[in-house]
Amino acid sequence: MRSIVRTMLRGWGIRQVKEAGDGLEALKILTKEDISVIITDWNMPKVNGMKLFKAVTKNPTLNKIPVIMLTGHVSDDAVRLAISNGVRFFLSKPVQPAKLYSRLEAAVGPIGKPTLDIEYE
Repeated sequence: MRSIVRTMLRGWGIRQVKEAGDGLEALKILTKEDISVIITDWNMPKVNGMKLFKAVTKNPTLNKIPVIMLTGHVSDDAVRLAISNGVRFFLSKPVQPAKLYSRLEAAVGPIGKPTLDIEYE
């Protein structure tokens, strides 16, 4: 899924993409790098997406970074939990490019015209 999201982002002109193999690595990157938006999976090893989101929102130097949560297991309970914890951007997998593009623009503002048309089933 990371490679698909990376391809979408690069197709939209976003060249600097940092990737983490797990939530703990993501937290380390966030403390060292200047990040504009976080796109995270709900299910990750070591620190899951919800715990990552909570850590970001509790950290005064990170809490302004918008978070887009992805999940392959959409349930009413998961959506309620995410919303009750303040997640504003929530997408189910497989991620549709138009929906991710829309959430990115809602999170960070205009990102330019899409230059890549990707379709997934």
